[in-house]
Amino acid sequence: MKSLIFSLLFATGCIAVSADEPRACDSKSLAFSVPFHPNAQIPPVMQNFTIDLSETKDFLTEVLLIDGEITRVDGGDLSFLDEVMISIANPSGNTNNDLVLWDSQHNSGATLSVKASDINLVDYIDSNNNFTVNVTTSTQNPPADYWQLNTALCVSAKANKTYSF
Repeated sequence: MKSLIFSLLFATGCIAVSADEPRACDSKSLAFSVPFHPNAQIPPVMQNFTIDLSETKDFLTEVLLIDGEITRVDGGDLSFLDEVMISIANPSGNTNNDLVLWDSQHNSGATLSVKASDINLVDYIDSNNNFTVNVTTSTQNPPADYWQLNTALCVSAKANKTYSF
């Protein structure tokens, strides 16, 4: 039976390959520092990191955020954060078109659970086969010095490629 299938594939002159990756995760530690100015409005602070997809951009048909979590490195409470936002940078560099995947306000507790998104991230992969994750925080009561957040995100991916000969 296997030889019949391979014979049919070779007779048509193409081979189709597809793969599913149900869960791939990456974690980064990000340091934030906000100078303290009494009675001053503190602007949002953004840190980012890239996720390298190697040479798979041409094969990927779908990349979805399935979950994640944000924690303080020192294990402390996150209630000082007024807002935390996860977005994906637009590969063209136009920050007005960054894709917001998750936004949480009025946070508390030691861990924030990042919720899934059904938005396909394939169009946000840049020419270097990376996508850039932005973590933006807002607070009017920052810690006195700096703080670090561990950001862990998990995605699922689907790839398809047809080879013709």
